[in-house]
Amino acid sequence: MPDVALYGTIIGPYGAFSTFFGIEQSSFMFYDKPELAGHILDWLTDVAIAVGSDLICHGIEFLRVGEAPCSLLGPALYREHVLPRHQRLTKALRHAGGVPFIHSCGHADAMLEAYLDAGFSGIEPLTPAPLGNVNLADAKKRIGGKACLKGNLDPVHVVAKLTPARVAAETQLCLEVGSPGSGYILSVADCLVPGTPFENLRVISEVVHSFRPAMY
Repeated sequence: MPDVALYGTIIGPYGAFSTFFGIEQSSFMFYDKPELAGHILDWLTDVAIAVGSDLICHGIEFLRVGEAPCSLLGPALYREHVLPRHQRLTKALRHAGGVPFIHSCGHADAMLEAYLDAGFSGIEPLTPAPLGNVNLADAKKRIGGKACLKGNLDPVHVVAKLTPARVAAETQLCLEVGSPGSGYILSVADCLVPGTPFENLRVISEVVHSFRPAMY
């Protein structure tokens, strides 16, 4: 019987904050009402800690913290207002026995080091161009030895649209780039597109199960 790890999801404090107030208004609040924004983020962090810790207590091992809008803030605004809350969140989730990942899709390239400093054990989904701007080889070089990287297989322009042979080649490339030194989990960069050909999913599975990482 193979080991099975349960993977759960919670909404992070800024993900909830920007959902309540909207991306534009939530960003303006950092300038117009920083004290109020801070109080709200602190409360939402408490909520995330409580929900995440409860999931961990019920058997969830890997906990994805949904923070898709964080990449829109930029490193400076993120580090000032959100990173301290994330540090408290990741510390609490790790203390509860979980492994916290951050889910930040889109143009997240400039945020990778900041997410690492926030204490996340893993970063996903490493969205490649044109959907995002994360280059897997570059991300691996910058933070690959410090956090687990997950994703980078384009679900729209590759998995949903290309032939099985092309999908197999792109899958192989992700594995070859991401696997050296360990710390990489292959997955699509976010969600599958409705209508994705089953044969393309089958070939991804075949490539993964036949892949043998180079020992370097």
